[in-house]
Amino acid sequence: MATEADTPRRRFIAGARCPECGAEDRIVTFEARGTPVMECVDCGYRRSEAQLIARMSPGEDL
Repeated sequence: MATEADTPRRRFIAGARCPECGAEDRIVTFEARGTPVMECVDCGYRRSEAQLIARMSPGEDL
């Protein structure tokens, strides 16, 4: 049985738009195994911070 401590705390990001389905205000952030993750609660799109950094150009800000 999962306890509250085992469940990641999810926070909605106001004004964020899903890059996959375009839904606004449906993106949550949480940590999975110590890595920040964003996820769309409508379509299930998920991206970790590590994946975002890997796709960035050198010198580009998050």
